[in-house]
Amino acid sequence: MRELEPILRGPVFREPGTFGFISQPSIFGRGIGGSRKIDLDISGPELETILSVANRAFGRIMKIMPRKEGHQWRPNPGLELGAPEIQLVPNRLRLSDAGLSAKEVAEAIDVFNDGRRVLQVTVGGKLTDLVLKGKQSVDATQDIGELPVVLPTGHVIPVKALTHITLTAGPTQIRHRERLRTITLDIRPAPGIPLEAAISRLREEVIKPLRTEGLPPQIKMRLTGTADKLIETRDALGLNMVLALVIVYLVMAVLFESFIYPLIIMLSVPVAAVGGIGGLAPLNLVTYQALDIYWFTRLCFTFAQKTPLPVKRLSAPHKTGFGQSSCRP
Repeated sequence: MRELEPILRGPVFREPGTFGFISQPSIFGRGIGGSRKIDLDISGPELETILSVANRAFGRIMKIMPRKEGHQWRPNPGLELGAPEIQLVPNRLRLSDAGLSAKEVAEAIDVFNDGRRVLQVTVGGKLTDLVLKGKQSVDATQDIGELPVVLPTGHVIPVKALTHITLTAGPTQIRHRERLRTITLDIRPAPGIPLEAAISRLREEVIKPLRTEGLPPQIKMRLTGTADKLIETRDALGLNMVLALVIVYLVMAVLFESFIYPLIIMLSVPVAAVGGIGGLAPLNLVTYQALDIYWFTRLCFTFAQKTPLPVKRLSAPHKTGFGQSSCRP
């Protein structure tokens, strides 16, 4: 896949204003970017304010993680309102005179748009949606103001008499996180940069400076995706690691009938880790090792499994024929 990336980059990034995201998904990963994708979510109540903050954040990301160094990024959805959109803003005074609420007008428009689900009924042993859909009464989107609305008195008036209709631009996709409008910046660090280092860099050089400069009210910025899962995993493993060390220590204390020998064995594990890193670091200077974690575990295991042997000799000496205890090397 890495050999194909330079070939794919040409046509992908040739078009102006186009962002590409080329990656090889993990076998066990889900979504675009595999297991090394970092999501920077920018959420708030107003889309225009979110776009302003997202553009500032995206500019900083492009500077600290340039594409020429192997970094990849893309906004989701785009950072500009490029899709035409018709907005119907309720006129509160006219709604009050007509005896309707904004929700009732929205439901009436929904009936003539895509239809509105009324309830679920059982047909042939299966639940089926019962949808109320009005007859097509307009032929063009611009004629949406002619959709009929029935008043409580039985009179029918067009929806334009109850709302202000404006033609504007909107996003191509609507995203929500925790019920707030959200724009997500997808970042995939270069292969040579550790994920934790990239997360720290985004916090220190993107999020922290923007918060120092001042964010608009109710705007939230947070790292999610793989970054969020990494933090959750680290927090969950913290307590489990302490509990595992205590259990291992107690089990070895029972086996060796001593509280000192288990400490000797457990203190050898950090030394084994140093030996494993020392063995793999020179090898990576020559050729990249995709199975580093496998060989690291093997080296640590080989180094650490030799430690219990002398401890076992000391803890269980055999008796000689003269009734004296001795210890063989």
